[in-house]
Amino acid sequence: MAGEHLQGVKLWEKLGAVVVSVDYRLAPEYPAPVRDCYGALVWLAEQSKALGFDPARLGAYGGSAGGGLALTAALRVRDLEGPERCFVLAASPMLDDHNETASSRELDNLRPIRDRTKNLEAWSWYLGGQEADPYAASSRAQDLSGLPPIFIDVGELDLFRDEDVASTLPKLHVYPGALHASEHLAPTAGLSPRMVGTRLKSLPRGLYGVEQGAGAPVVPRGCLLKGRRAT
Repeated sequence: MAGEHLQGVKLWEKLGAVVVSVDYRLAPEYPAPVRDCYGALVWLAEQSKALGFDPARLGAYGGSAGGGLALTAALRVRDLEGPERCFVLAASPMLDDHNETASSRELDNLRPIRDRTKNLEAWSWYLGGQEADPYAASSRAQDLSGLPPIFIDVGELDLFRDEDVASTLPKLHVYPGALHASEHLAPTAGLSPRMVGTRLKSLPRGLYGVEQGAGAPVVPRGCLLKGRRAT
């Protein structure tokens, strides 16, 4: 277990929840990363009593590649009839290996910003020469029914904008003028606290269905699985 932070906020204090960071394997180990995330969810559900949380309040949170993993793990949970899962938050998730949308072509040669060249390289490393399937790129999934409530946000100038909007998932926020991970690149910019604040509000709503402050939850304790990094 880890007291993971989001822009200086201790998530375990904010949520009154168990927060677990999954140390998933990195490229080029596909399909190991999504299997690691799914395995972590199964293990958490099995250990819910020992860890002291309600297994019906198990959520996942990830950004960028981690957001993509949170969504593909949700697909795997559904298809394998895995543990009940109540919420997913995917921040600027990486969903589509095709890289054919307008937004995927708008930005290039803008290091250190995530641009087209870096994204093509990332997908190449991640897949390791294998053909993508819905567990690698959730944009390939034909059926999104049966998934838990999902919150997605993305910036207007993020190369992932169009693939995230095309997901057609109902809880979608698009932030004008924001780049990929701009809340980390420019944490003091006016928009950054708004982006982080919206996520912090969505997490307790997703886990508990209520507004949540610091301290003990007003309903049985939840658990949030958090990716270890945004890429």
